[in-house]
Amino acid sequence: MTDKRTAENRMADKIRGIIPPVITPMEENENICLPELRRQVERLIQAGVHGIFALGTNGEGYILTEKEKEEVLQTVIEAA
Repeated sequence: MTDKRTAENRMADKIRGIIPPVITPMEENENICLPELRRQVERLIQAGVHGIFALGTNGEGYILTEKEKEEVLQTVIEAA
């Protein structure tokens, strides 16, 4: 077995359960609404999900600046 395949197996062993994507809520002026993001993450965690897929499959990632992405990730980490 190659080192790469072994690493893939270890990763697959760690990723389990329900890991939903979470939208990045925006205000009318297109700023990120961090309080709403925090509420969404807290609600999902309380509902029993096993992880959060931030900046995932909802398509907003390409329009956010690096700073905004960092703010989203920091908020998700803190709320989880």
